[in-house]
Amino acid sequence: MSVRSVISIVAAFLCVAASPAWAWERAGYVDYPATAKCLSENMCLLVSCPAVGAPSFEMVIYEHGKATGEPFDIIIDGRTFTFNLPERGAHDLYRWPLADDFSDALQKGSRATLAFDPVGLPYAFSLRGSGAAVRRVLSGCGPSSAPDVTAAAC
Repeated sequence: MSVRSVISIVAAFLCVAASPAWAWERAGYVDYPATAKCLSENMCLLVSCPAVGAPSFEMVIYEHGKATGEPFDIIIDGRTFTFNLPERGAHDLYRWPLADDFSDALQKGSRATLAFDPVGLPYAFSLRGSGAAVRRVLSGCGPSSAPDVTAAAC
């Protein structure tokens, strides 16, 4: 693991480690509005606004063994959203445009599961507090031009 990766992980946990496990907290390790939910010491999910009118879903994850372009799912209250892994970007984050239907599910949902590794255990987590946290980020972001992500049939 590179020094840059270690610094990113330490910074992420300095921002959220003191919070209750359910909390979505301000992501202080990026220089734009963002809220983060860390699922493990190697994985954090973010809703962010890296540019006006460009709300994003981001993820920092290390040691995952997936190649660029490989899919993974986030299931929110039984509704499946499929993402393909892009190239790693700034701050060691993977980034996607924040689709309106995914944003809505994050804000209104109660439980989610990140099914990243089909042979490993999924990451199940509460969305408690996500609605207010996501709305805070989006309120200063401006209008979105992100397309809807089609949820897979269950």
